[in-house]
Formats: sequence, structure tokens, C-alpha cells
Amino acid sequence: MKSAITQAEIAQMLGVNQATVSCAFTDSPKVSPELRERIRSTALRMGYRPNASSRAIRNGKTDTLAVLLSTDGHRSYMPLSLQDAILYEAERHNKLVIFSRFSDVKLTSEELMPRVLFELSADGLLLNYSHMVPATLDELIKRYRIPAIWINRNLPFDCVYPNDSEGTAMAVRRLFEMGHRRIAFLHSFPTPPPAQEPHSVIQRQDGYLKGMNECGLTPMPIGIMSSKHNEKRQSFNTWWDSFGKDHPTAVIGYQQPDAAFFLLQLSFKGLRVPNDVSFVMYGDHQDKSFGIQLDNIILPEGELGRRSVEMLIRKIDSPWDQIPSCITMPVWEPGESCRPIESPGGNKRTQNKKSKQI
Repeated sequence: MKSAITQAEIAQMLGVNQATVSCAFTDSPKVSPELRERIRSTALRMGYRPNASSRAIRNGKTDTLAVLLSTDGHRSYMPLSLQDAILYEAERHNKLVIFSRFSDVKLTSEELMPRVLFELSADGLLLNYSHMVPATLDELIKRYRIPAIWINRNLPFDCVYPNDSEGTAMAVRRLFEMGHRRIAFLHSFPTPPPAQEPHSVIQRQDGYLKGMNECGLTPMPIGIMSSKHNEKRQSFNTWWDSFGKDHPTAVIGYQQPDAAFFLLQLSFKGLRVPNDVSFVMYGDHQDKSFGIQLDNIILPEGELGRRSVEMLIRKIDSPWDQIPSCITMPVWEPGESCRPIESPGGNKRTQNKKSKQI
């Protein structure tokens, strides 16, 4: 079997020093652009492949970023838009990205944690945990000065997360402007509930209460649906029926997967969106699979991904510095599931007559 091509062989082929060949692969200004191109094209024809391990030893960096996810999928939400943004921004900075899942046991082990970067050949970590972060993980990261940025964790430093509170408050204000006064908030959660709630649950509920207070409205009981299939409908009906005839005229949904269930349950009660109830939900993209384009509070997953990579690159260069957390703002994407409500006089405020029904 033929051995791998070496830089010495390339140098001999071109009649230059091996050091010149090495400089050509590191974009050194000591090598002219013309000679650099000759060396690289010759290396390509000869089948040369740079040794990443050797380069890492020389530079002290691998130009690789690792994204760590929990083995518990509920604690590491990674939509495709977030993943794509991380990959795109990393490529823009000539970095590679490795996605990996680790158990809490490995991440919090005094012996194993320092080896994670070595095992992954990574310069720094993007940790995507929304809640129930292992208690000793922060301590180990600080002790070993591991460059790390958190995604979807709410802390003053070294984090990137969306302003969930403002997203819900914005939705309340928009619905209030449409004439709605009975606005409710609905979400589902794993059963039994986890020991620690994701910050998004707390922030979105706080935003609902904040928005209702700003508009001078009395908050309605928050709906919490069980995630168990055989209990979900019962928990929804108990919540909805508690309002009697004064049911909400608008509902803000916690997450996209609940939309189909909500629309179906309303239809069982003879109610339609948007004629009888307006509906807006959180999501990372607009979903048109329900026969109607839903209004959405879009989470800026793309911006989260880009900012997290930018911050991690800064952190790798200065691992001892604390970088102020980056808070991204959700935006309202209008659809066809919200409409102005009838005023006391019976006229609708700027009614959209083309609204679809479901």
C-alpha cells in the first residue's frame, strides 16, 4: 500500500523548501499568492491531505466547535433552523462543528469532563440545555477554563436565549389592539412534570401576566394540558369548560405541536378559528399544514445559532472573560388565525373578510 504523500515530497517536486510548503498551507504572508496556488494545486494532484492533528499541535487549536446535547431530548431542543444557523456561521469562520450527546454522568465526572474536549478534538463547547442543568457542570467548566457558551439558558453571562417574556407580552398587546379582552394562555408539559421547569415556561407565563397587566385586563386561568394522550383531552376540556359562556376569544399557545390538538378540540365544541376564537402560537417557522396559516410568535433560532458561534469564538480567544449574554427578540408573523373581535356595537374592527375558517 502506498504511503501518504508528505510535504517533503511536494517540496521536492516543486524545488522549494519544505518550510515553504508548510507556510503555503497556513496562509503565511511569507509565501506569494502565485506560489501558494502552485503548491496547493500540486498537492491536490499528488493526493496530499493535511494532517489536522499535527496542525492542532502546532497551533494549539483544532478549529472545531462541539455542540453538546443532553441524552434527554426534552432538555436539549435543537430545531433544524438552529442547527443550520450554527453550521452556516461556523463555516463562515472556517470552523468545523461536531454534534454529540452526553449523559449527565459523563458531563459531571471529575475525571471525564476534562477529556470531553480532547475526545471531540474541539476548541470550545456550545451547550444546548434549557433546564435541569447538572449542578456541577458550571463548576467544572470554570475550574478547567473550558470555553463554553450556553444556548437557551437564562444567565447574565455566556448565554444566548430568546426573550420569551416579551414575545408573549407582545402577543397580548396585539390581540388587545384587535379588540380582544378575554385572552388566555395555554401550554402542555410532560407528565409527571420535571423537577425544574424550562425558563421558557416561566418567562412565557410571566410575559402573559405582564401583557395583561399593561392592557388593564384580568388574567384568565392558565391552561396546562397533560402530555399523556389519554389525559390531554380531559385536562383541556376541564380548563375550557371552566369558563362557561365567557370562554376566551383569543388563545396564545406555548408550542407548535399543540396547535393541531387545540384546533381539533375547538371543532368538537362547534367553535372555529378565527371566527369564534383567535389563535397564535410560538414556533420557529410558519406552519401551513392545518388548512390555515397560523399567526406565529417566531423564535429567532437563526439568530440564536449565529450569535452563539460568534460568542464562542470570542470565548476561545479569551476563556477567562465573561461575555454579556445575548437576548434575541421574537417577532410576530401574521397569518390567518387571528381576527379583530366584534365591538359592543356589533361592528368588527378592521375585519379581514378573507380570513379562512377551520
